[in-house]
Amino acid sequence: MWYLEAFTNATDERTEIHLLNDMTVDIVKRILGIDDNHFDLPVAVRSNDVPLDLVREFAQYARTPIKADPDCEYWVSFLAE
Repeated sequence: MWYLEAFTNATDERTEIHLLNDMTVDIVKRILGIDDNHFDLPVAVRSNDVPLDLVREFAQYARTPIKADPDCEYWVSFLAE
């Protein structure tokens, strides 16, 4: 399952985790402009930094509202349950 996580800049503690429904590798790559050829690991097996201005793009796939907090860093990851 794909998740968007928020971590505080001050403490690096995770403050939010949102399940991203219907998210796919192709959608993540499109939103982030990623080409796997430039990385050692494919998108699905690593955490990917999400710039604050792109949080809204991922938020549309969450069931709970996500408000981008400038005091947080965001990451999108595929996490096994």
